[in-house]
Amino acid sequence: RVAITAGENVGEYTCKFAGLVDGAFIKKEVTAKVEIKPVRPSPPTNLVVDSLDGDSVSLTWQPGSDGFSKLLYFTLQYKTPDSDWVSLDDGIGPDKTKYKVDNLVMEKSYSFRLTETNKVGDSLPSDPTSSIFLFKPGAPQGFPKIERLQSRSPTSVLVTWSMPAFQDVISEWFVEYRLVDGKTKSDYTIVPVTSDRDKYNPDDILTSRIEDLKEFRTYEFRMFCSNGNGRGPSTLALNVTTRADAPSGPPQKVRVNYDNTENKLEVFWLPPLADKRNGIINEYMVKLFTDDPLAGAEGEDFAGLSETALFLPLDNSSLPVWVSVAAATDIGFGPFSPYVKADKPTIVTSETKGGDDSLTSLFLQPWFLSIVGFVVIVAIVMIIVIIWRQQKIRQKKLQQQVHTQPLFQSYHSSMNSSLNGRYGRADEGPQYEKIPDSRTNTPQGCRSLDGRMFDQRSTPVSDEIITWFFTNHVTHTCWRERERNESTKLT
Repeated sequence: RVAITAGENVGEYTCKFAGLVDGAFIKKEVTAKVEIKPVRPSPPTNLVVDSLDGDSVSLTWQPGSDGFSKLLYFTLQYKTPDSDWVSLDDGIGPDKTKYKVDNLVMEKSYSFRLTETNKVGDSLPSDPTSSIFLFKPGAPQGFPKIERLQSRSPTSVLVTWSMPAFQDVISEWFVEYRLVDGKTKSDYTIVPVTSDRDKYNPDDILTSRIEDLKEFRTYEFRMFCSNGNGRGPSTLALNVTTRADAPSGPPQKVRVNYDNTENKLEVFWLPPLADKRNGIINEYMVKLFTDDPLAGAEGEDFAGLSETALFLPLDNSSLPVWVSVAAATDIGFGPFSPYVKADKPTIVTSETKGGDDSLTSLFLQPWFLSIVGFVVIVAIVMIIVIIWRQQKIRQKKLQQQVHTQPLFQSYHSSMNSSLNGRYGRADEGPQYEKIPDSRTNTPQGCRSLDGRMFDQRSTPVSDEIITWFFTNHVTHTCWRERERNESTKLT
């Protein structure tokens, strides 16, 4: 046994043997070729930004291991604050360790990473470079610092920030923010917050209020400053969630059913629309009216409901009733839903009860029954076609079996030999003269006892007739010969 180390001792090995085996001298020689199975390469290392020149960036790196297969190329990718990783160039030669990226967008931040590829596949990405910002000449290189973000109300955020320590020529400061909704991020909204730098010192702590935000939403905030030559880099992004508020919309799809079998009122609803909840819904209130609320009647409140359903014992004589529902967050209740009236008993089904058997009502829909009927008809037609095809195949197999039976072969040959020449013609084979049927006195030629007729004039002794004769197992009266008052009955 030879241990093979990657990159070493790879090649052809020859094993020779010579000696006595069971009293006989044997000499053997075997050659084996040792190879290393290639794998994906490892990622490049030490990827750094070597230099900046206007809208161009120069990068250098060190290749990773080739995975025991020749490298094919490198792929460079970039990322901006507004985008995910994008492939910039996948044709960088395998012998390159330096690359220059041109025509980048000024006043924007970039990060870069690199992969390498062999015949097996791509490596994992390298560690990304630090974010770099492409300045315009004379633009400020410093940026403000966000000290704190506070949601002072459901629709506003207070930004506390300080000015950069760089003594750049700065004319304006900006706050940029965007709504963060899961993986989806909107575009930044840019708001100027102050100007006239001479009024402030670098050590001052400043505050700016951002208004017109949405309740109970998460926002991403950044800041930057600018002058007449261009803008500077943005700060690192910080997130803040605005405060909750009372719902701005009512519960949806309020339904009222009266179950006369149990004398109870059932009320069902759904939470307010997502963008109208303004917080976490933790309570519902149902208002019940026994008189028309539009006429100023007072209602009875059922508060503290955590579920989206309410069941009330109610006598049939109390009908009609009107129902309205409201939802609440920690801040308070939102608006009530429009009134829903229940003025007669409802035939309670699994759908109105909201039970587990809600599919029952679906099965009773006319369109569903039409689809089921169509499927059943198609299935029946397919079954009939399959049975018919199987019957045809079985008959064909039976015919093939009959032709191979000795009884059939001997009978067929004897019939042809005994009758050929007496009634046949040389060009048509054995023929039999048309004779009247004894039962109907009608010249029919050859007829079976079940009424099947083979021909109307003359019938050759064919494979088809005799095969049908054997496979159907019926008694036939055919080919009767009237000469010399002799007859032949085939059974």
